[in-house]
Amino acid sequence: MKMKTFAALISAALLFPAAPPDPARARAKCSGFTQPGDWPNPFIVVAAAGVTVISGSHERREMAVEQLASFLKKLPKSAWPCGRVAALQQAGPRGLHDDAPIAGNLRKVKQILKKLAVRMDPWPSA
Repeated sequence: MKMKTFAALISAALLFPAAPPDPARARAKCSGFTQPGDWPNPFIVVAAAGVTVISGSHERREMAVEQLASFLKKLPKSAWPCGRVAALQQAGPRGLHDDAPIAGNLRKVKQILKKLAVRMDPWPSA
């Protein structure tokens, strides 16, 4: 009888995983940051040529947009102290013809983050 109960619990856990963290709590924990260097979670800067990800350890990593999902998946849980939320910023100073490529890359990044269930915290351009 105990084995059936255990099997039922396992089955229920697989069918109904734990609820995601409360977004309001995560927002409260991560509110008040005004400088990108203070932001503890991944900070993504979208540029015409790709993205730059700044991790909690302030390590900067430039990559193609297509590499972003793989990179974020490999980050340890400690890189997400505020939960599954990433700061998102468009590159500041840009060239004359950078608007369209940045807009295209921004759409791709938003799709990637949505697919990974990572909430976006938009930051103004520098």
